Amino acid sequence: MDCVTYFWTISLFFILGQDGSSMGGEIVYWLGDSLYLNITNRCTNKCYFCFRRYWDGIAGFKLKLAQEPSAEQIIECLERHILRRKWKEVVFCGFGEPTIRLDCILEVTRWIKRHYPFFKS
Repeated sequence: MDCVTYFWTISLFFILGQDGSSMGGEIVYWLGDSLYLNITNRCTNKCYFCFRRYWDGIAGFKLKLAQEPSAEQIIECLERHILRRKWKEVVFCGFGEPTIRLDCILEVTRWIKRHYPFFKS
């Protein structure tokens, strides 16, 4: 791969995200045996120790979203990753406080329980 192609591939990777979304950050990412759903940047707190004050992501995953994904977008990304390996759990998280989007959490949780009842979420 030449340098120009490599540059555009890497640029697209970070603009679109690993999952191909146009959210600006990863909607689905993983650490160890856990699959994480990044659903919001919003947070009502301003904790001085919060890593989002210092970084745009974690473990190589860019998490700062340009816009919040809909429940349908989260499910679409989740479908691409959920069967990649045996996950121990599915975790709702965000670069903010995920319970701000409780309606989204409940909708995605119902979908997971309906299609993959063996997962913890």
